[in-house]
Formats: sequence, C-alpha cells, structure tokens
Amino acid sequence: MLGPVLETLIGGLMTGVLYSLVALGFVLIFKASGVFNFAQGAMVLFAALSFARLSEFMPLVLAFALSVLIMIALAYAIEFLVLRRLVNQEGIILFMATLGIAYFLEGFGQSIWGSHIYKIGLGLPTNPIFILNFAPCAPSPTITRRRNRSASRSTGSGSSYGRCRGWSRSWRV
Repeated sequence: MLGPVLETLIGGLMTGVLYSLVALGFVLIFKASGVFNFAQGAMVLFAALSFARLSEFMPLVLAFALSVLIMIALAYAIEFLVLRRLVNQEGIILFMATLGIAYFLEGFGQSIWGSHIYKIGLGLPTNPIFILNFAPCAPSPTITRRRNRSASRSTGSGSSYGRCRGWSRSWRV
C-alpha cells in the first residue's frame, strides 16, 4: 500500500513549499521595510481576482501582463497614500495600517472584480493521469443472495476473480 503514502508525501511537500514561500514573503518584506505587512495576502487575492477576470476577455499572457501592471500601480498607490506618511511611527501603528489596507483591498477587489468563483482555463488536461499503475484490477467480488438464501459469489466476468494483486493511484494534474 505505497500509493496513499506516496500521495500524502507529495501533498505534504507541496503544502510545505507553499508555506515556506509565504514565510519568505513575510521575512523579505519585514527585512526590507521594517513593517510586518498583513496586507500581503490581500494583495495576492487582488492580483488573482484581476487575473481571473481579465483572462475571461483576453489571452492569458496579456491578462497576466496587465495584472502585473495593475499590481505595480496598486503597490505604488498604497506606498504613496498610506505607508509613506507612517515613516518612523511605532510598530503598532504600522501593524494597524497594514490590517486596514488588507480589509480595504479585500472589499475593493470584490467590488471591482466581483466575488464569484472564477475559472481560469490554463489548457491543462482535465482527465486524471495514472501514475504507478502496476496491475489491471478485476471487478471486486460481491456477495449476492439467491432465492434459496444461500450466499454465492459474483465476480462480474467469472474468470478474473482474484487477479488484482497490484495497486493503482491517480492524481489530477
């Protein structure tokens, strides 16, 4: 039963990579500016919403480039309107300002781009790809009752009962 172990291992590694990227973002922003920026997640949400909405109307490359430009303009606006005025303030003031920016961006992003669930068509296959498929498995035997109340085995194909000795696992890519 290596399949579930391998699936859990790969899922755990992917989750760990995502957590480490988020932590690196927090550390990079804190070391560069001295502010623990809680608006980082809201900025990612705003960028994702803008990319998802723009990709409905234009090619993916153009939507990505326009989303990057929108986020650059938004970052400059936040720095110019909010953070520049708070230079040399106490840490709690900067902390509260970034929380306010986060709440503002969540509401602003949903009011501009909408709050529905969006689908981004990346051109990836939707059918699962089978990895580590060692043996074809026959239908599993079922126990059925006949009219005379004796139990009998039904294998579906008759001759392939008990052939499944391998395992298979599929992951969606």
